[in-house]
Amino acid sequence: MTSSGNATDWGDLTQTVRGAAGHTDGSYGYRAGGADSSYYNVIDRFSYESSGNASDVGDLTVTRKVSASSSSADHGYSAGGNNGGTRYNTIDRYAYGSSSNASDVGDLVAANSGGSGHTSSDYGWVAGGDLGNGDYDATDMIQRYSYASSGNSSDWSNLIAYRYNYGGSSSTDYGYPAGGAYGDVIVNTIQRFAFASASNATDVGNLTSTRQNNWGVSAENYGYVCGGANNIIERHSFASSANASDWGDLTQSLYTGIGVQY
Repeated sequence: MTSSGNATDWGDLTQTVRGAAGHTDGSYGYRAGGADSSYYNVIDRFSYESSGNASDVGDLTVTRKVSASSSSADHGYSAGGNNGGTRYNTIDRYAYGSSSNASDVGDLVAANSGGSGHTSSDYGWVAGGDLGNGDYDATDMIQRYSYASSGNSSDWSNLIAYRYNYGGSSSTDYGYPAGGAYGDVIVNTIQRFAFASASNATDVGNLTSTRQNNWGVSAENYGYVCGGANNIIERHSFASSANASDWGDLTQSLYTGIGVQY
């Protein structure tokens, strides 16, 4: 991520999916769930060191898409999501390093899907989401759940407005939800909220265009926003409030892909 450029084809997942959750242990990437013609619960793993196809290493507790993802040092977490008409409040956890199924370790404050997932050192976060009762039934809640023990999430703070169907990135100290929708309104806002204090999100910049169904990727100093019915990769700085810039292109126009933290 040190230089701008286009994406390349690295390998294939075991299933054709959209709206999966993405996780990383530093050496491998993981995708959990997603949907195509059906809804899936498969957990795939693929290597960062060499190109190649993913392998099936386990299952989520339920089939679902657009759950909010976060990654601790040892586990991947998928929170919420939907299976068509059903929104879930389930927080699933699975272990890295071994082939094993996920377990239900807690519940969100409210069942939702399409919120952005964020990662800090000790907690997973879900920002916003679709509550499932029409285009304008959404939440601006930012929720937090602990990695140290099984338990439900708690209401931490609020976004600047209701949002769903978007991606997020994470620095060491902040979560950055970017873009998204509320009904027929699609936005280009980059928001930021603190992990250390329960304060509401603020507007810190704009994407190059309005977009939803995008996904986020995190590097040490930058957040990346990818796709959303286009092939654009954008980058925004964690160091200061500023607009995003065009960084490169995906191999094709995509939406609801998979992103991970560094």
